Amino acid sequence: MSEAMAPDEKANRTACCACGSKLAIDGAAICKVCMAPQGGKQCIVCKQWLPKGAIFCKDCKAPQQGKKCVICKQPLPKGAKRCNACTSYRSAWLRWLPLVASTFSMLFWMVGACTGVRTAVVYLHDRESDTKFKVTGDDVKSGLEIYLKAWNTGRKASSLARYRLKFDGALPIKDAVLRLGDKDQQKAANVIAAGGSAPITLALYTNDELHRKDDASAQDAVAFQNDLADKIAKHAAITLEIDVEESDDPSSGFWRFWPWSKLRQHHIREDHFEARLIKEFILKAR
Repeated sequence: MSEAMAPDEKANRTACCACGSKLAIDGAAICKVCMAPQGGKQCIVCKQWLPKGAIFCKDCKAPQQGKKCVICKQPLPKGAKRCNACTSYRSAWLRWLPLVASTFSMLFWMVGACTGVRTAVVYLHDRESDTKFKVTGDDVKSGLEIYLKAWNTGRKASSLARYRLKFDGALPIKDAVLRLGDKDQQKAANVIAAGGSAPITLALYTNDELHRKDDASAQDAVAFQNDLADKIAKHAAITLEIDVEESDDPSSGFWRFWPWSKLRQHHIREDHFEARLIKEFILKAR
């Protein structure tokens, strides 16, 4: 379509469309007062007057044709993939890219933060002693003894105080109190150094033995022994319980003055294991 203006349209234009001044010549294309082009339209962005048929605004460079950005509603040049005003993509799936990138950045930041928190928690957790143990077997040749391995992953020493063998109803035997083996008493093996481990032997008290429960006391000795061996063979589970004096226990130092320090004087550590690990100890101690 021709951009030329009809003669009667030019003749009817006597005032500037921008400043309202009288045109020097009726139908003039440019106002000599404000230099605004006549016969065109205003820019859709900055409202400056444009020559008729203008595709871009010479002042703000905004395109006068094409679609608008779905985010900021600013006009887009024809074929544009990205808005120059708000930098959002024209394509719906491309508009998700900044959000995905920021999400991953946040996740990486959170992982880094959690790693730092974990390091601090591990340090604070291991600052004091932290003792565990595991029953490993028995010995009935050199004496009735139970073997176990104890280790301390903390940064301060701990000590094993009291020992109890609990049969948890799995065997018809009363719970027994144990003591540290003779050699381990001489070596003070119950004190576990920071970051260290030690083999420990436990034994029954002198002239002591494992006692039957009351409901099994009338059973014949041979029959009782056979019944005991049968239950051990069927994977009966028992428990060794040890009172461990950790370095953060309130029974010593400053913590003993706190009112609630009597609530816990030590940690109670347990190892649940199959009775067959100390089968000979149980049968010989009868």
